[in-house]
Order: sequence, then structure tokens, then C-alpha cells
Amino acid sequence: MSQDASRSMPLLPPPRELELGAPQDSFWLDADVSIVLSARATDETVATARLLQTAIQVATGLLLPIRRTLRPLEESRSIVLLRADRDGPVPPTDLASAGPEG
Repeated sequence: MSQDASRSMPLLPPPRELELGAPQDSFWLDADVSIVLSARATDETVATARLLQTAIQVATGLLLPIRRTLRPLEESRSIVLLRADRDGPVPPTDLASAGPEG
């Protein structure tokens, strides 16, 4: 897809390239999505989540909830914010099963 077409889509940050796949393989931002943090998230991570929440709201009109959980990688329909130095490494199997959008 051309850069002009990718700029017209509400993606954060705008991608350099955009390749559309099968609809069943896509991740859609809607009211069922939440921003998930580790239960050990610091104020810095919470502030980052709020910045992301605001950016998504401005771009899409959706106000995604921010939640903390003991097992953030087990959440579905979520955007997970972790710090590897505090929350541990993300297992490669989770990334492989997450699809092309990660």
C-alpha cells in the first residue's frame, strides 16, 4: 500500500508501509480493548499508558481503560505495556502467536 494510503488510516504511529492481511488476522481497536499493565507498574509506566490512552482517544474517539493485572500477557483484546527490566522478558512464544501486529 502506498505511503499516502497508510497515512489516511488512524494508526499510531503511522507506519512506513502498510500491508493488509486477512480480516481474521487483524487487531481492531474498539471499546472492548484495554491498555494492560503489570501489577508492578511504576508511576512512569502509568503515565506512559495515559499518554497512549490520550493519543488513541484523539485519533479514534475511543477512551480505552487502563488496567493492572498479575498476568498481563494472558489478557486478550489488549495493548500490554511492560518493562523487560522489571516485568521480565516477553516469552518468544507469546510474540509468535500474537500475529504480524505483535
